[in-house]
Amino acid sequence: MADSNLQNAIGAMKTKIRAEVGGADVDNVLKLSRAAKNTGLDTDGEVEGDFNIRALSLSTTANASEVDKLSRGIKKLITRDVDTGGVSISSSDDVPAGSTNQYFSQGGARGLIQSSGDVSYNSVTGEFSFTAPAGGLTVYTNSSELPLSGNNAGDQALVTSTNRLYIFTGSGWYSVPVS
Repeated sequence: MADSNLQNAIGAMKTKIRAEVGGADVDNVLKLSRAAKNTGLDTDGEVEGDFNIRALSLSTTANASEVDKLSRGIKKLITRDVDTGGVSISSSDDVPAGSTNQYFSQGGARGLIQSSGDVSYNSVTGEFSFTAPAGGLTVYTNSSELPLSGNNAGDQALVTSTNRLYIFTGSGWYSVPVS
């Protein structure tokens, strides 16, 4: 019963607002737009149409101050409140990610990365590592043992006495320190 009484009151407010807005000056357009918003008529097509016609009419002769008031009145009608389900939201940190619209996070991004073969990925640290294929790296005790012929560009050798990795460039061995 109470809801139907309120619907009657809202209907009466709608009739009054629509009747007043047609001849309202700039100040009253702003006041009436607040009343429409507060009554829940900001999504009513008829009310929006009435405000549109009046704002267009007044804007043709309005000064800067009046244009500002008209724009605030229009904004009242087009700014929709979001139902937060009773959750207080003071910043975007308070908005949970949905199932479709999700926020960026390091953990989320790292969880999407996959690797296989000789490349591995640590989703905790975000680091990639590479394991040379078996047989792709030859181990030598001293650098004097590195072969001078029969090498291909990209061949790799580890010299254990100096703990250095060597890569054959096609014309010679290039030393890379290993920690």
